Amino acid sequence: MFLSNAWLKITTANENGGLNAVYFYKMGGLCFKLSANFTVESNTISAVQPYAMSATLLKTGCPDCLVFFGKHTIGGSTYTTLQLMSRRSMVTNAELDEFKKQAECLNLYSPAFLEPEKGLCSDDLTQEIGTTDVTNVMNGMASEAFEKFNTIINSENGVQTLIKIISSGIDTLKNN
Repeated sequence: MFLSNAWLKITTANENGGLNAVYFYKMGGLCFKLSANFTVESNTISAVQPYAMSATLLKTGCPDCLVFFGKHTIGGSTYTTLQLMSRRSMVTNAELDEFKKQAECLNLYSPAFLEPEKGLCSDDLTQEIGTTDVTNVMNGMASEAFEKFNTIINSENGVQTLIKIISSGIDTLKNN
C-alpha cells in the first residue's frame, strides 16, 4: 500500500443534492489534493469525474463514522471498495471488528488501514511544501491512461510495478 493517509473535506454544493469534496492524500511523504463533485440520491453518492463511481452508505454502530460500499470504474474495469471514515484519527477495536465483518459479508479482501500517526496533509496548500493539486490532471486524463493503469494493476506483478512507478515519480518531485 503506497497511501499513508487521507482525509476528506465535504461541503454542500449550490445545486440541489450536490456535494463538493476535496480529498487530501499523503503518499511517499508528499501531499496531493483532488477535488470532485458528487450527486446524492437516496442513500447513494455518485460522480463522473475523475472516474465514474457510486457508493452506498451502509449502517454502522460507530457514532461518528461513515461506511461506504462503492463501485469505481477505471478504464474498462470496475473495482469494489468498502471505506470506513471517521472524524477521529483512531476508532475502537469493536468498530474495526464491525468493519472487518462488513467486508467479509460482502466477500471483499481483508481491509487495509491508513496511518494517521504519519501526519495528515493540511487543507491550506500554502502551508504544505510539495503539495500537488492533481484535479486537472485526473479530470483531463484520457481513457488510454486509465487503460494503462488498469493493465499495470492486473498484470502478474502489477501492484509492485505501480509502486515502483509512483516511487520514481515521488523521488523526482522531491529532488526538484
